[in-house]
Amino acid sequence: MSLATQPPGGLTSVLNILRTNVKKIGKNVGYSVDIELDAGRPLLATITRKSLSNLNLQPGQSIYALIKAIRMVHENANL
Repeated sequence: MSLATQPPGGLTSVLNILRTNVKKIGKNVGYSVDIELDAGRPLLATITRKSLSNLNLQPGQSIYALIKAIRMVHENANL
């Protein structure tokens, strides 16, 4: 998953683009940080600390989650 502060411009192979809000920013652990998104259902993105700094993400901020996947499964799904 990629995060963006603006909708992507032009053509992209990413077909799943969700407008969402930053719900919570986790603690920096090593080079990465978890970002909890409020997308109607819990959604968790892991990005680098550099990306967090570049995007200047803050709780409550409106952002775009770009998901390049055919399917996402909830951790409690019965498979």
